[in-house]
Amino acid sequence: MLYLYQSNHLDTLQILLSKVMALQAPENPFTQQQILVQSPGMAQWLKLQLAEQQGIVANVAFPLPASFIWQMFHLVLQDVPEQSPFNKEAMSWRLMRLLPQRLQEPAFNALKHYLLGEQESEDIDSRKLWQLAQKIADIYDQYLVYRSEWTSAWEAGDDLNEVSESQPWQPILWRDLVDDTVSSMDSPYHRGNLYIDFVEQLRVASAAPEGLPEQVFIFGISALPPAYVEALDALALHCEIHLFLTNPSEQYWGDVRDVSTLLKQQPDISQVGNPLLASMGKLGRDYIELLHPLNKQETDIFASNVNEQQAPSLLAMVQDDILKLQDPIDYQKFDNSLHKRQIEPDDCSVQLHLCHSPRRELEILHDQLLAMFEQNPELNPRDIIVMVPDVNRYGPMIQAVFGSTRAETRLPFAISDRSATQENPVLLSFLELLALPQKRKSAAELLALLEVPAIMRRFELAEDELKSLRQWVREAGVRWGLDGSDRSRWQAPEDETHSWLFGLKRMLLGYAMPSDAGLHQGVLAYDEVQGKIALAVGKLADFIDQLMLLEQQLLSAVNAEQWRLRLQDLLSNIYSFDSDDETEQLRLHKLFETLVEQCSSSGFMELISPELILDYCRNQLNAQRGSQRFLAGQINFCTLLPMRAIPFKVVCLLGMNDSEYPRSVPSMGFDLMAQNPAKRGDRSRRDDDRYLFLEALLAAQDTLYVSYIAHSAKDNSEQTPSVLVAELCDYIGQSCVLQGDEQLNVDQSAKRLLTHLSCEHPLQPFSSEYYQSQSQSDKFSYAQRWLPAVAAQQQSKAPEPIEEALINEGYIADIEMDELLAFSRSPIAYFYQRRLKVSFPRLSEQLEETEPFLVEGLAGFSMKQYLLEQQLNNADKKQQFALLHAAGSLPHGGFGEVSFEQQWQDLEPLADALYPLLAGGLVKRQQLALDLEYSLEDGLQQCRLSAWLKHQYGQGLVSYRPGSIRGKDLLAAWLWHLVFHASLPEQALSSYVLGRKGAWQLSPLSAEQAKEYLALWLSHLQQGLHQPILLPIESAWQWISQCKDKKTGSIEYSEANLDKARRAARNQFNGGPFAQAEGADPYIQAQLNDLEAIWPQFEASAQALLGPLLAHLEEFAGA
Repeated sequence: MLYLYQSNHLDTLQILLSKVMALQAPENPFTQQQILVQSPGMAQWLKLQLAEQQGIVANVAFPLPASFIWQMFHLVLQDVPEQSPFNKEAMSWRLMRLLPQRLQEPAFNALKHYLLGEQESEDIDSRKLWQLAQKIADIYDQYLVYRSEWTSAWEAGDDLNEVSESQPWQPILWRDLVDDTVSSMDSPYHRGNLYIDFVEQLRVASAAPEGLPEQVFIFGISALPPAYVEALDALALHCEIHLFLTNPSEQYWGDVRDVSTLLKQQPDISQVGNPLLASMGKLGRDYIELLHPLNKQETDIFASNVNEQQAPSLLAMVQDDILKLQDPIDYQKFDNSLHKRQIEPDDCSVQLHLCHSPRRELEILHDQLLAMFEQNPELNPRDIIVMVPDVNRYGPMIQAVFGSTRAETRLPFAISDRSATQENPVLLSFLELLALPQKRKSAAELLALLEVPAIMRRFELAEDELKSLRQWVREAGVRWGLDGSDRSRWQAPEDETHSWLFGLKRMLLGYAMPSDAGLHQGVLAYDEVQGKIALAVGKLADFIDQLMLLEQQLLSAVNAEQWRLRLQDLLSNIYSFDSDDETEQLRLHKLFETLVEQCSSSGFMELISPELILDYCRNQLNAQRGSQRFLAGQINFCTLLPMRAIPFKVVCLLGMNDSEYPRSVPSMGFDLMAQNPAKRGDRSRRDDDRYLFLEALLAAQDTLYVSYIAHSAKDNSEQTPSVLVAELCDYIGQSCVLQGDEQLNVDQSAKRLLTHLSCEHPLQPFSSEYYQSQSQSDKFSYAQRWLPAVAAQQQSKAPEPIEEALINEGYIADIEMDELLAFSRSPIAYFYQRRLKVSFPRLSEQLEETEPFLVEGLAGFSMKQYLLEQQLNNADKKQQFALLHAAGSLPHGGFGEVSFEQQWQDLEPLADALYPLLAGGLVKRQQLALDLEYSLEDGLQQCRLSAWLKHQYGQGLVSYRPGSIRGKDLLAAWLWHLVFHASLPEQALSSYVLGRKGAWQLSPLSAEQAKEYLALWLSHLQQGLHQPILLPIESAWQWISQCKDKKTGSIEYSEANLDKARRAARNQFNGGPFAQAEGADPYIQAQLNDLEAIWPQFEASAQALLGPLLAHLEEFAGA
């Protein structure tokens, strides 16, 4: 007997299921009960609910409909195997073998053209063939379920030309598939030819076949194929079938059609019923129509969400309209909105959030959920579900937003439905290793593999060793490729420079000898590898050796059994699994065994290419989902899947964009079902998604939260929501009105209501709109980390200097020259580092993935510096080229030669200018000590300045730079110049600063002047320990430089000069297309937004500290 239980509430059906199971428990307690569900998520929810009501759930199976139906075939009919030889995987491997044998026939011309194209060779790309075989197998599988009459006719020799005329190869290939299966002693039975026999056998049987279950429960399945329904109806003749169906409406709605369909039939749209149900309910409507003629006993338990004791919420109204199959829209009244139902202003049961990006959707959701918890203390994380079209896309951002908040705002969450490879690094790294021949093996790629814990254990690497290896790999010049031959496969020269082998040789040699020992067999030692941690290089070498062996194996095709052995070797050679990895290890071994079983059962003994193996493993692992976290007592993030509409207090739908939902899956060009008229019960991804949205709408008990990308994050252009969201908005706008808007016409009131329900969010989470009072903005945020950014936006002037917060800890009595130089480079950074002990982290240097084609940036400057020193030491040019080439510092081949020659020539003029100044060599290094007295607000202070004079030559102090001379360079030379003349007044020598562009000379001055200027600097240094001196040095130098007359050499602070000076300072501070902004320095940013608010202080400091430098500076004519 078939029993049909219908309700609009899934939890009501679950309670009813629990009671029916208790009342009709099997006499034998060891009899397993069967509850058919459509998804593991539904099974998990049922287990929890049944366990809560019954105390325990044991000996209950939750099969999927397809596996249960096949199990019934096996029980009722003879010679039906436990597993179908016509499953998609088995058919795919058989088609791989059978398809090439038919390609020369005219009927297969289309497939031949796809596989071979215009090439003359008959060699087929095995991966392409495999992908085609999978698509064909999938199409045949659909035919077996929805068009079994086609496959039966094809097997009988009828090609059904009216159906398959456009694809004449399909009947031929299907017969080949069936014949091949039968000839290999496999069963000829498949779902297509079993349904008829199964139904007939049950209908003529006088007693139930042995093993048939006494009762079967089918719970929460929104739709089944017609063949399944027919099979279950026949099964109901011999056992009790209890079908629990969620039905959105208590009224009969099998003849309800959407407006567009109804308009084609008749102009009167008043018979549409409920517009939302008519538009979104096709899947459920067709299913109900399939069940309608069956012989069954019905029990209906429908309940409205509208409470007559209080005003209903907007969400309850919409749900009640669907339940009662009513259309509240009056299509005849337009002038006012008196006929519409009133919505209270504080009704938040339906929320629309308009965002700029998926990450912003999640950031906004986090704040909104915190507000919900604050407003409703009875709300728990387990009461909330968040569904997205593709959780694999949102997964990393969910972790980033919900997993990185402060403890007091952290919400427990779980992510379900992600592919297995996304959830576990072992599986992802396994696929990366399989794809090794297709990768360049860059430094970043292989070091990322080494970071996988199971691989780190195998090669016994510690975290500190991995950190050192990252630095050594970068500095040793590793870019990509295992060795020269590996690089040659990418059409690069067979040169091992910048390969892993190149870097390893340098590191290993560096452990034995220093780099200044020259080349050893063409290798230049990298001598940073020292001490105990140097053992890490040996571990890295072992890892690279294993990858070389693996890649050689992955370059050849072998059969399935040999692939199993190869892949098992891969696991043992690359991984060391522990108890945490046991599941993944078993999963991979099961994958290898399944491959062999499938190939063996389908008779596929041909060689399998590495590309095909990679494709196979990737598809199999990605198809495995991690649903075990669903309903884990936390906020549930999951993909919108069929039968996922379990009741929750809060249902959130994210990513409801026009281009993404309903999801579009284009049909294959050879899908005959798409080319022929559809039948009732046919599945459509778009219809599935429309019904999913309807189920989600009905599953929300208190709040329906919808968000979508309404504006582009690039240009703020407007983007449209999903058509389903638009339909819901239109329905609400035309049927409801905000209190107070009753006199407005229907369109005006609809627009105001939707504006009230919607919230347009700013692009950034640190927008000031979130941090204003409620009277100023209806937006809010709980994220305190954005408060500094908001404060910075709201500041109209530079931050106040830090004064009162710092206590004078006394004055430094002994100052090293390095301390004074550090202060002169950046007074603000000096304050943060020296006094506050705050160091802003520098961006970690990224691993380069390509060999140098141009030598520029910091690497280019370092090379110029090195080459200049070699020229000054009269080094051999050819030898220097060989050393730089061996270090991997030059581009490959002729480019390297050209680059070296260019740089060498560019530096020759500077070297020539330096030769006379450096003649006679360095004066012996000497230590200087100066006792100085300087004034502060609280009186005179004394200190000793110590310095080691290291760059004095016969002509004076000489400093040089293989680039442009900056203000900082001149200032450093000036301070040394002052120390020199204050300490050694008898040596009245000039100082020289030379660069590729410009040469400068500092004229001698008296010891008294030098001490006076040094005292001024020391005074500012001491002040800079208590509050930052707001003097960006490069901007200040640009300012002071504009105040000197180039002809007369005089410094004038006229209005014209000051105007030019300020423009120059602004340009330096703000930067430009070809100039780096000094204001971008993190220390300066922390204290200073711009120069406008500090001009008086800035100009006074620049004039006092840099004015004397400028007065004693002149161009050096000897250059």
